Amino acid sequence: MFKRLQHRFLWWSALILFGVITVVVLVTWWVTSGTISRQTQVLIDLLLDNQGVLPERSDFAPREETFLALNTESIHEMRFFSVLFSDEEEQVVSIRLAAVSEEQAVSLAKRALDDGTVMGRINVPGNRILQYSRRTEENGDTLMVFVDITSRKALSNLIVASMAGVWLVVLILYLVIMSRFSKKLVQPFVENDERQKRFITNASHELKTP
Repeated sequence: MFKRLQHRFLWWSALILFGVITVVVLVTWWVTSGTISRQTQVLIDLLLDNQGVLPERSDFAPREETFLALNTESIHEMRFFSVLFSDEEEQVVSIRLAAVSEEQAVSLAKRALDDGTVMGRINVPGNRILQYSRRTEENGDTLMVFVDITSRKALSNLIVASMAGVWLVVLILYLVIMSRFSKKLVQPFVENDERQKRFITNASHELKTP
């Protein structure tokens, strides 16, 4: 009976620990992914406000949300391109992304424009991930800005994968250690059961003895 209790204690505690690990990893992934999206959207909005080109360094004021980790260098570190669609033609306004040519920039912008979404993400050759947003100007022109978030996503995935790996090692160590010491944890219950059996045996003997 106590052997079964020992095994149940071990596996239930391991299952609870695994649940905690899963929640921590998922929350970490959710926070990092959300932060990347909000960081990128702040920079995209800045480009949209500046007609799709980089503003002057002095014109960039970091957001009050300190957790976004943006500073005056952030706007110049990102890789992006912007495309303007008018009634007559489409025009590449600015491009700072070596992996995308002007023809590809226009093609990707048309693809995103045809989707009808105001903002979203798109994959490009070379395993690049672009986050984009569009805005319609007062004259009817549509400005689209695409920002490369490949490096940020890779860093986010590395953080989550590292945490998952560390927690997996912790879980394995927990199982190894607890499998060796779980017997000691249930030992008080074993001793108590033995005392109860001895008491019942002695009491029964006393009752039978005149």
